[in-house]
Amino acid sequence: DDTGSDDDTEGDDDTGGDDDTADDDEGDDDDTGDDDGGDDDNTAPPPHPLADVELYINLGDSLAAGYNATGNNGSGGHGYARLLVDNHPVYSAYNGATLTAVSGGVYFYDVSDSGTTSAEILANLEDALDDSLPAMVNGDVLLTISAGGNDFNDSIWTMVTPALASAAADELALNLTQMISAVRARYEDPGAGVQVIPVLINIQDPTGGTMSIPAQFEEGFCETIQHPALQAVGGLVLSNLQTMNDAIEAAAMAQGGQVADMHAAFMDHGMNETGADRWLSDDCAHPNDEGPHPVRREIWGTVTGVGF
Repeated sequence: DDTGSDDDTEGDDDTGGDDDTADDDEGDDDDTGDDDGGDDDNTAPPPHPLADVELYINLGDSLAAGYNATGNNGSGGHGYARLLVDNHPVYSAYNGATLTAVSGGVYFYDVSDSGTTSAEILANLEDALDDSLPAMVNGDVLLTISAGGNDFNDSIWTMVTPALASAAADELALNLTQMISAVRARYEDPGAGVQVIPVLINIQDPTGGTMSIPAQFEEGFCETIQHPALQAVGGLVLSNLQTMNDAIEAAAMAQGGQVADMHAAFMDHGMNETGADRWLSDDCAHPNDEGPHPVRREIWGTVTGVGF
């Protein structure tokens, strides 16, 4: 039910007004002395990294789909993609830190599908490019990709076998590269100053680096983690997970993209934490309702350098 490409146009009425602010600021500089380096005061601040984004493509698996988040990625939802477009009032610190606020309006296309591997995510993107995504844009494109978790977690043999994990990582890196390349081929136009901004989300470790979780968690991926055979080779599993995350990092670097480090952000907020400190649901695989906000925070901070 999370499949599909949702096209939302957000916040067109928020544009304008910046010129008046710039004029007011420059008028105050005449009162400063030349000896104090007044020329520096006249330098306009750099444009916001996302100010020219016209199209946002949210691509990926259940994490991208906002699984378990209230409202998913629909209007008013808590999915990280929706929060990037329109903040929810419960996160008041981010009221001005959204695509709608900084760009004045953005087309939001949700190309997410729960349970998908990176190969299936690539196929979903190709279908969307053939069908629902626009043929061209005049502004930048933000592309966020959550992929790789199902490539790794769907097979216990991949989790415990270095050769299989390495093969899965190679396929993941190739699929991610093809995703970014396909979007760039459609939209990027250096001559017109139009760029694609890729952000890849890496894979979290629900055990916080321990390969151990409380015994009461037995649902979904928790059952796999609790399996005695997996527990016996826990260090190997963590090493193979790092192989997958290294592949995501390599793909991002090769394509001029960036990585939102969900693995690091969730390290102290996994299944061994309690209350508000735990950002994962009882299945050990998906964020709970509070989890998408930290993912949004990682994406925003990665691209803009501004954290909250």
